[in-house]
Amino acid sequence: MTERLAQLLHEEASGLEVPAPDARAVLAAGRGVRRRRRATSAVGALALVAAVGGSVLAVDALAGGSGTDAVDPATPSDAGPVFSLGTTVYLEGGSEQARIDDKAIKSLFYTSAGVLVRHGENQNSDGGGPQRFSLVRPDGSVSPIGVVTEEAVPGTDPEQPYLAYASPAAGGSYEVTVHDLRSDDEVASITLPAAANSDGAWGVPPVALDGDRVWVGSSPQPYLVDWRAGTATPTDAIDPGIPSVTGGRVVRADTDEATVVDLASGEELLSTPLVNDGDTDSWADLSPDGRYLMVTAEDMTSPGATGFEVYDVGTGEAVTVEHPPYDVGWTGSGDLFFLTETDLTTCEADTGECTTRPHGIDVPAPTPQREVCERGATGEICYFEGGGGWDETLRVGGRTYES
Repeated sequence: MTERLAQLLHEEASGLEVPAPDARAVLAAGRGVRRRRRATSAVGALALVAAVGGSVLAVDALAGGSGTDAVDPATPSDAGPVFSLGTTVYLEGGSEQARIDDKAIKSLFYTSAGVLVRHGENQNSDGGGPQRFSLVRPDGSVSPIGVVTEEAVPGTDPEQPYLAYASPAAGGSYEVTVHDLRSDDEVASITLPAAANSDGAWGVPPVALDGDRVWVGSSPQPYLVDWRAGTATPTDAIDPGIPSVTGGRVVRADTDEATVVDLASGEELLSTPLVNDGDTDSWADLSPDGRYLMVTAEDMTSPGATGFEVYDVGTGEAVTVEHPPYDVGWTGSGDLFFLTETDLTTCEADTGECTTRPHGIDVPAPTPQREVCERGATGEICYFEGGGGWDETLRVGGRTYES
């Protein structure tokens, strides 16, 4: 019966007339060229659904899958430069904006469903109290997400509509949860052993989402979770700590060197020196699509414009962008941008060419510094707020702002 139904579907598809493509749609789709290639099976399933014009559920049933096996969007929501000032999120470099109903924005994450905003009582990621989430869609509409975390480093994949995070579970163990941002439903929960994070380096282990896999930077033993299969296995492909994983690649760095590794093959794709000698502070950061590596070297003794290098991971070629390394953001398609009080500058990651234009935004006025004390589960926590310049509340897309 299944074989006969599949045959009928193929016969029906072969008889359909396929219209010429819309030129504007082709140009728009070209913005997704920088994305990593999807698995062949996913592309084939998507093509079959498009060809027969039938139900995703019907095709999924033929494959014997469940609701979580449905074909996911293949490209990120491309909102151009995304940043926030105060509690306002700006898309497309400021042409679209959305207001978040909370006190402060902590960070911005790219997903295929829109921009995921992490927000709460203050901008802090550590010791900052509850972390709440809202989804900002490309048209600027906002939907609260029914997830609240604390002291957790979450993960998203620009090509997926999901949020992944870890939380404490019974018996000293931990749960890795995957949440669908479209339906605001939990779609997977996998338990890790307590030994995964037994040295207490993290309240809950940090995670990175990459397709069907969640990389868990638990210490002393990192784990790899296949969230669709519901399995968790120890891994040495990443180091304990915040996993720098995007586009199927990971950055493994020490004080002297940063190396980009392909997670599927284990091949070292790029290696570049770092300088961390007390006078200079260097670090490396992958673009959301995993194609480019930004390497910064900040002179700690002379605060000024030092510039940074951007490497094409595939070719090893590098370009230099002259700008202070702080608060440089990535777009969902892998280009760079930064703001001044009056202008927005965007830079092509492959050429280093930059374009500057006025952003036309009334930036917030500086605020006086004040001490804030809050009582948490481990006692009173005090920190300082305010006292900075116009960019005190600035958050740019593509950076997690974890401390």
